[in-house]
Amino acid sequence: MTLPQSPFRNPAVIGAALLMALTACGTDPVVEGIIVQIEVSPRRDTLAVGSSVRLQATALNAERREITGANILWTSRNPIVASVDSLTGLVSALEAGETSVVARAGSVADSALIRVVPPVTGLVLPLDTILLVTGDTITIPSNVLLGFPVETLPSTTFTSDNAAIATIDSVTGLVTATGPGRTGFTVRADTLTARGAIEVLTLPDTANGALYMSLSTALPIRIRMASRSFNQPTDDGRTVFTLNALSQNGDEQFAILSIDTIVGTGVTSIGQLRFSDLGIGADPVCRPPGNWAFYVSRAGGANDLALSQQGTLTITSFQPVTGGSVISGRFDITVLRVDAQGGTIENLTALGTFVIPVVSLATCPK
Repeated sequence: MTLPQSPFRNPAVIGAALLMALTACGTDPVVEGIIVQIEVSPRRDTLAVGSSVRLQATALNAERREITGANILWTSRNPIVASVDSLTGLVSALEAGETSVVARAGSVADSALIRVVPPVTGLVLPLDTILLVTGDTITIPSNVLLGFPVETLPSTTFTSDNAAIATIDSVTGLVTATGPGRTGFTVRADTLTARGAIEVLTLPDTANGALYMSLSTALPIRIRMASRSFNQPTDDGRTVFTLNALSQNGDEQFAILSIDTIVGTGVTSIGQLRFSDLGIGADPVCRPPGNWAFYVSRAGGANDLALSQQGTLTITSFQPVTGGSVISGRFDITVLRVDAQGGTIENLTALGTFVIPVVSLATCPK
């Protein structure tokens, strides 16, 4: 598989977003203090009975400038399914079903679709496949979900199928990669059980590496991608790190940029990438606004775009190889899905691990 050197050099990835950004621009004059639009975030969410979420509403004038202090009132069109605090936007899930929650300021309104599902009982693995190199460590993330009230949640225990590949602390879930290969692992909480996999990879050369990620949609997206990364110069003389991962069919792409070159292990904070950072004249790769990440899916011919809000990129291993270096690590990043006009849809979590080569570029790719 041949990967593009930079996530923003593929017109199929970002061209539609650039066009949408242009068509979203209006020519209406500024009307200070007059609300012409309300935007609710997230625009949809799925809640289990007994859970809650606080929606946000932004009042905008004719030039899409935020009007602070607007008097916004919230209502639920089906309060039997989910109620909402009229002043704070706190939604409480009451009964399985769907409802729209409306934010209104005078005659201007917007809404979010809330789906309520029965209370869940189960053991969830936010990341069911973990990629490591020998010597890496990671704690397995897991959540016990009970659809009924209990005083204390059952404790979890962890076991590895093959200690020659990876050992796991039975109490804490701390994984230590001991040798190359693939092994399964089991997490138990009382009568609940979940299974996952650990892959300990040998160090690749500067060809493609591997990245596995989980995106926390209502039905989690779990995908393995080929990946490469680069230390590359920017237009203003800095050197940045970019990670670019692509699915086998080319429909899914994930990218991270750090304005600090990767030269060893450590943790980097990932910040916000705004829809406006993708507009005409912007170049978030050669003129990056900061540390960012994005995810795009082109499945079915549509661009489903999610932009980073905050999170971390952790490099756990850095080893030189011929032609560059190989790194391993993980990321845990909150991303915001946006619609065709850059409006907010929902916050998601992108969680994953990787073992990938790093090569140096002489110029910023155009």
